[in-house]
Amino acid sequence: MCGIAGQFNWRTQKRVLREDLEYMASRLVHRGPDGEGFLEDGALGLAHRRLAIIDIEGGVQPMHDSEGQVTIVYNGEVYNYLELFEELRSLGHTPKTRSDTEAILLAYRQWGLDFVDRLNGMFAIAIWDAPLRRLVLCRDRMGIKPLYYAETKDGVCFASEVKALRGLAGVDTTLDLEALDEYMTLGYVINPRCMERGVRSLAPATLATVDAGSGMETRT
Repeated sequence: MCGIAGQFNWRTQKRVLREDLEYMASRLVHRGPDGEGFLEDGALGLAHRRLAIIDIEGGVQPMHDSEGQVTIVYNGEVYNYLELFEELRSLGHTPKTRSDTEAILLAYRQWGLDFVDRLNGMFAIAIWDAPLRRLVLCRDRMGIKPLYYAETKDGVCFASEVKALRGLAGVDTTLDLEALDEYMTLGYVINPRCMERGVRSLAPATLATVDAGSGMETRT
């Protein structure tokens, strides 16, 4: 289990504050006690808390591609990463690690947004494509790994747990009475609603793109 978080101020292009990234990471320490990492790229920021299991030395995140253009933070496990590495090598890629994180990253470089169709596992993924100024968020088919997001006047922020979003500027964390009614009636809250009015859960088997020019779009 790891923890991921980030912000993309695509509306205002306001620079993401390091203290906000550190705050979100601090709320996810229990998910990743073995280390933390950050990416700051103007209006985009990523944070990661790591539980080191696969390739302890080589799997540090955020992980960048060989050109430093595409960056990933990720929580989960991809079971077919060795098979992916084999296929990617046949297509001309040269992995530098033995980490499933790099298998995901190279799969994105090879197949673009269709990369997620190649993954067999449980995951919540955030990929920053710097040349396209595009943030990609996705979640596994069963929704095993959580991913929450909030849209603000500046853009969007996301995290593995809702509490990492509480306290951020522009995130409405007042009680959603409709969600409370659902919980009291059904015993659970219907996706994508959360108890916090301004927070949503990215649905299982969903990929979202956030572009600097057009905002957030989702597909299943």
